[in-house]
Amino acid sequence: MEQAQIDATLAEARAHADAGNAEAALKAAGRAHHAALERGSVAAQAEARHCIASIELRLLGNFAAALESARQAAFQFQQAEMPEGECRALATQAMAAARLGYYETSVDCALLAVKLCAGTSSDGASVEQVVAHHALGVAMFIGRSYAEASEASQRAIELAYQCDPPVDTYVLHADLGSTEVMRTLSARSAITAGTTSLELLREHLRRCDELLRDAAPLASIGIGSRSSSALTHAFNKAMLLIWQADLAGAAAQVCRLREAVESSRRPWLQALVLWAGSELALAEGDLPLARNHAKEMIRIALAQNHEGLVSIGLGQLAYLASTAGDHAAAAQALRELAEREQLARSASLRGRVADVERQLELRSRTRQLHASEAGRAHFQQLALEDGLTGLPNRRHFELQLQGLLEEVRTQGSTACLVMIDVDKFKQINDGHSHNAGDAVLQAIAAQIRRCVRDKDFPARLAGDEFVIILRDTGAQAAQALTERIADAVSRHAWSGIAAGLSVSVSLGLAEVLPTDTLRTVLSRSDQGMYANKRDKARAG
Repeated sequence: MEQAQIDATLAEARAHADAGNAEAALKAAGRAHHAALERGSVAAQAEARHCIASIELRLLGNFAAALESARQAAFQFQQAEMPEGECRALATQAMAAARLGYYETSVDCALLAVKLCAGTSSDGASVEQVVAHHALGVAMFIGRSYAEASEASQRAIELAYQCDPPVDTYVLHADLGSTEVMRTLSARSAITAGTTSLELLREHLRRCDELLRDAAPLASIGIGSRSSSALTHAFNKAMLLIWQADLAGAAAQVCRLREAVESSRRPWLQALVLWAGSELALAEGDLPLARNHAKEMIRIALAQNHEGLVSIGLGQLAYLASTAGDHAAAAQALRELAEREQLARSASLRGRVADVERQLELRSRTRQLHASEAGRAHFQQLALEDGLTGLPNRRHFELQLQGLLEEVRTQGSTACLVMIDVDKFKQINDGHSHNAGDAVLQAIAAQIRRCVRDKDFPARLAGDEFVIILRDTGAQAAQALTERIADAVSRHAWSGIAAGLSVSVSLGLAEVLPTDTLRTVLSRSDQGMYANKRDKARAG
């Protein structure tokens, strides 16, 4: 398939997505990606992969798949030296991470997108800038930093009107309406301090209705974005009617929302219908029905892996139980919600903004020093450090591993990969607090640093998982290193973090083969790590 045909197939996929036809859109994007692979075009692969990520995110609700596809697209856009594409992929990655509850990852990706796209348009605002600020607003919203979410979304709207042609702001106003809905609920439940008003919600609903009637041609903010936001708008309208005590109008709007969600075939949006139904039942004085709707909302959100809606459902359930005088149930819901941890996370997010700013400033100076080196990727070393442990993060690790795989294939280099997982880490968090869990991860990172050589590359992969690239190392030497790390961790004075605390790790080792890809070598080391866990379980 020629490049022009790939472009046409992607245009077909976007048209299907904009019409809400997820299955046809995904098939067309898949054909384009297959053709791009056969053609060997990294740029076309990136565009097709990002199209797939957008469909998974906005139309299918497969947030984990969307996150992985967007991550791959961002890497390929970087390889192809396409900063505008990388910005779009990072924004999609941020939004998928937000839906999964990966708040810090979401904000990191959104901030990278904001900073990256700032230099992509030399003449006025760009669609990429709008997309990046929108993603930042969504990330802050999911993290319950509503003031910051509103600020980022308002900035996206300002940029949208500066674009030529102007960008469709329907999605932005719909999301800002959702922010006002959450601000109202938070004030009611005393989750956040301050007062609220329905005026801003009315204003965003009015702007959405105007944009629906306006036939002027506008640039799209993203694949399939309007069809998803139409349901958000319908939900926001139902909530306003409820809070205005127009219960008959609200009941009719909830019915319309239910019908629209059923026809959309997006199961996670059923949680929105139940959320609105819970509010309506509360307004009608039917607390048992309101609580049942909230419980069902939580169940659906959990099944769809939508952590943001799970948290909202728990907050709703706690408020309803308290209103009903069922204080034990309210306390249980609040415990699950972990209010203190959510507030701490919001504060952590604001701190990470400053950290990313410093990293970007440093990397900007580095790029200026190397500006004369033609052909270098223009955003190398962009936010490549894990904020908690100080180790390189997953993005940095994958860049290093890609280079190593090429060396092993072309130069016959010897290398090994070690996967490390903290045993029973959830029990550490649950039994000793998340602060203790963070301290454990920092201590393990320090032990790993002490055990490895200068030429080795340790990194924090995700959560309680670490990984080490061992260059010029065979299996026997690598095995000796894994034993040193396991021994160092077991002998560490963990009682200094929490009384009675004991920590161990499981390790998996894989030699890097000339035929390996990033996925295959990671899979083998991961299997080795789980085998180590099973062996310890049988022995213990």
